[in-house]
Amino acid sequence: MVWSVNGAFVTHPRNAAVSTNDTATFSCTTNSTSSDPVPISWSNIAVGTTELQTSAIALLCKVLDDYTPVYHTERGAGVCNLIINSIQLTNAGTYLCQDAEDGTFSTAELVVLGKCSCAF
Repeated sequence: MVWSVNGAFVTHPRNAAVSTNDTATFSCTTNSTSSDPVPISWSNIAVGTTELQTSAIALLCKVLDDYTPVYHTERGAGVCNLIINSIQLTNAGTYLCQDAEDGTFSTAELVVLGKCSCAF
């Protein structure tokens, strides 16, 4: 399921298809002029779960401690990009960028392409 609420977003995250062990970047920009803290939070709904099982990854553009080995952010005035390092199949799912000032959000899907170790 993909949601998108337009609100104050200038840049919405875009869907991505990435191979395992590669890096993906989701960009999100609001019309906010704040850079510290950036009023953007990121969450994830993993494949096979529901919107009720959303995991918060970054609040006010700061990655939560449990997620720092895999995720990091780049920030600027109203900008919070989420970078996912060394992507694994478990990183697939829906990523939500939410404007903490007005609650609007936008989503993007991450599809992870596994490497085939097929014998023919």
